[in-house]
Amino acid sequence: MSKVILAEKDYQNSLISALERFGAENFRNKRVLIKLHMGEMNNKWFVDPKIVKIIVDYLKGIGAKPVLFDTVVIYPSPRTFKAGYRMVAKRHGFYDLGCPVVIGDGGRKVEAEGFNFEIPDEVLDHYYMIVISHAKGHCGAGYGGAIKNIGMGCVSKKCKKTVHSTISVPVVSEKCTLCGMCEKVCRQKAIKVDKKWEIKAGLCVGCGECIKCCPQKALNYKKESLCQMLAYASEAVTKHMKSILYINVLLKITKNCDCCRNALPIIAEDIGILVSDDIVSIEKASIDMIEGKMKKTFKEIQSIDPLDQIRTAERIGLGSSKYLLEK
Repeated sequence: MSKVILAEKDYQNSLISALERFGAENFRNKRVLIKLHMGEMNNKWFVDPKIVKIIVDYLKGIGAKPVLFDTVVIYPSPRTFKAGYRMVAKRHGFYDLGCPVVIGDGGRKVEAEGFNFEIPDEVLDHYYMIVISHAKGHCGAGYGGAIKNIGMGCVSKKCKKTVHSTISVPVVSEKCTLCGMCEKVCRQKAIKVDKKWEIKAGLCVGCGECIKCCPQKALNYKKESLCQMLAYASEAVTKHMKSILYINVLLKITKNCDCCRNALPIIAEDIGILVSDDIVSIEKASIDMIEGKMKKTFKEIQSIDPLDQIRTAERIGLGSSKYLLEK
């Protein structure tokens, strides 16, 4: 059973205290990569730079050399290219924290669970990392936290496309009886069943609900679900690291991702900030606490079960879903 600590209100002291209880002193005089999402243009719900500055100032105080890091994206946005992302990061206040801001792309191949992931050099050249994630909903994974932050945010643009291409559009076999159950459960309205089975590939987000509901077991992923691929990519990113701490920010909890210009609505009241050295535990705790506030599940909101991320990450040895929560 892993420990997860909840920091509340006085983050200047409670957050640092939580980090130190997880051995943040081990980062002394080390080069530390701080992985975070610096927000899409016009998005107002990403992690507040003031919270990140608490971490940066602490690290600098023990002689560490922190670097803020994220990667470019594949969808149309200023963040599609390094120069555009740097402009957005500067506008959002991340260049005012007193440490370098680095935007990555490209990199080297790392194998995990039978897949090759292209990991940026900046990630592979660091052995100490703090992952700061905004806990919120996500249209493709149900929930977005640390696993999503690493699994999609620490791979190259080319690799992002590869990850998405493995999960889009389920494959139908001769077992299909055209019962139409998959069409009924598809909230994206991507599936049409009449005299034949059809799917609009551009609408499919790879949630896998059609696959799970099929009574004939006639549908399957091209390879894996998005939740599974995010966990596999997280393994590829973290397997060389000597020490990682995870910070999940359960504030301004929106229905949609920080990649959305409008991520609203807010789906739960502010809870606090979680800290752990176990990625599976902190993700399970985050989901449990948010769903407890919402009085409903992420699956009910997004039609996708985010616990697929948890189960897969636990199965491949990234951590434990059993946790002890402390304040």
